[in-house]
Amino acid sequence: MLIDKDKELKQAVLDLSVAEKDKLLLKLISKDVVLMEQLRYKLIDSKDSDNARFERTKEQIIVYFERIANYVLNLSPGELMMELRYLSGFVNDYHLITKDKIGEVELRLLIFERLLNLKLSVIKAVKKHNQKLLVYLAGRLKHILEKYSKLHEDHQFDLKERFDFVFNNPDCVTIKSFM
Repeated sequence: MLIDKDKELKQAVLDLSVAEKDKLLLKLISKDVVLMEQLRYKLIDSKDSDNARFERTKEQIIVYFERIANYVLNLSPGELMMELRYLSGFVNDYHLITKDKIGEVELRLLIFERLLNLKLSVIKAVKKHNQKLLVYLAGRLKHILEKYSKLHEDHQFDLKERFDFVFNNPDCVTIKSFM
C-alpha cells in the first residue's frame, strides 16, 4: 500500500522528530541498492564522474567481449544469449543510475558492434536451434531503434555512423527479419 492511501500513517510519519525520520530514511535506503547508487550519483559524485561512469561501463563491455572471444565459437546459441543478457545488465545498471539516454544507446550499439565483429555464423542464418537467440537480438535491435529515434537530431547525427554499421550490416539481415 502506498503511503498516500494511508493518511493516518502518513501524518504519524510526518509528526516524527527529525532524528527519527533520518533513522527511518537511512534504514529504508539501505534496503535498496539501486536507490543507494542513484543517491550516491546525485548527491556525492560530481558531474565529472558522468563520463567516468560511462567509460567504466564501456570498458567492462570491451573487456568482457575480449574474454569471451576466446571461446565464443564454442558457445551454443542459448549460452551466447546468456552472455549477451549479462552484458545488457551493465547497460541497464548504467541507465538506471544515470538516466543517460545517449550513453545507453551508445553502450547498446557497442555491444552489437562487438558482436557483429565476431562474425558468428549462428546469427547469419535461421536454424531451429538459434531462433530464440535471433528473436532476442531482434528485440534488442528494436529497443535500440526506439531509443535512438527519441534522441535529439544532433545526438542522432553523432551516432549515425555507428547506428548504420549495426543496422545496415549484412550479418544483421537475419536478425532484422525477426523484428
